[in-house]
Amino acid sequence: MSRSDNKFPFRESQKQAGFSLVVVLVFMMVIMMLGITAMQAAGLQERMASHSRDRAIALQATETTLREGEAATREISAFDGDSSCTNAFCSTGNAPDLYSYTWDDAKSATASSSELSATLATSPRYFIEYTGLIPNPGSGGPAKTFRVTAHSTGQNSSTIVTLQSAFYPVK
Repeated sequence: MSRSDNKFPFRESQKQAGFSLVVVLVFMMVIMMLGITAMQAAGLQERMASHSRDRAIALQATETTLREGEAATREISAFDGDSSCTNAFCSTGNAPDLYSYTWDDAKSATASSSELSATLATSPRYFIEYTGLIPNPGSGGPAKTFRVTAHSTGQNSSTIVTLQSAFYPVK
């Protein structure tokens, strides 16, 4: 009997059809797992980039606020800070504790020059602490020194940047 006389000419290929389905399903599962992993990695990278951008915005706002506080020290002719640390001017040793301070009272001033304020979670603030006198290298007389502390958030209120500078105004 010849092969063409066989009643079931496709019998051998029908046995292999089930095995092909299993192989294709395994490949589909592997490809699906790779796709899910790639999507998760892309989502993580996007969140990291967003946080990095928010941190940069907060840093820029804080630096601008710090410069505004430094400029305010130039306007101080005679030190007018008191022990209660009002109007953002504090006497030596009476500045708020940075780790517990809430930045929402009269001990700090709201920055007015920050162009980024509209996009921030809270307004940037600063306070100035008088730290004493040092010899002024320019005039030979004593120079008043100040510590300016600035604080700002990013667009997200959990992104916080605080900066300080030791400063003596040159008039």
